[in-house]
Amino acid sequence: MNMSTTEVAAPIKIDTSMTNMAISPAITGLNSPWSPVSCVSPTPELSPTPIIPNTPITPKSSVYSEKNAMKKKGYIPFKSIGTTLQGSIWKVKSMTKKGSSVIKVTKKSLYDKSIAVINGQTIDIKEDIIKETAILRYLSSSNPPKSLAKFESFWS
Repeated sequence: MNMSTTEVAAPIKIDTSMTNMAISPAITGLNSPWSPVSCVSPTPELSPTPIIPNTPITPKSSVYSEKNAMKKKGYIPFKSIGTTLQGSIWKVKSMTKKGSSVIKVTKKSLYDKSIAVINGQTIDIKEDIIKETAILRYLSSSNPPKSLAKFESFWS
């Protein structure tokens, strides 16, 4: 083995632009910020003309914000945990319950086509937020261990 010639792979850059996002359910009872989560949620209708945020012509209500969507569902986002192939994961506080939860946000336009955009290239992927939700519902339904994230809700 020749130690002097090593190849280093170029880092992968994931497209983290979060316009037209879908929001997933909140999960509570987390003992780890890396606990599994799932689900999908609101995406505004795409208009034929591009929306330019914060211009005098564009009303603020037409610009989609995943943070605002979470707030409308009763959650206050306070930390972005990271990105996924189709969106992001957020740590949130409930406006009605004690403790924190985790929400997985999925970009519907990517989910609908089963793709991800990595380094500007479109790649077919097998991620399915609906199946993730079903698995988490099943695992958290029958007296799960306290260390397992509990499914709380799903919205679209």
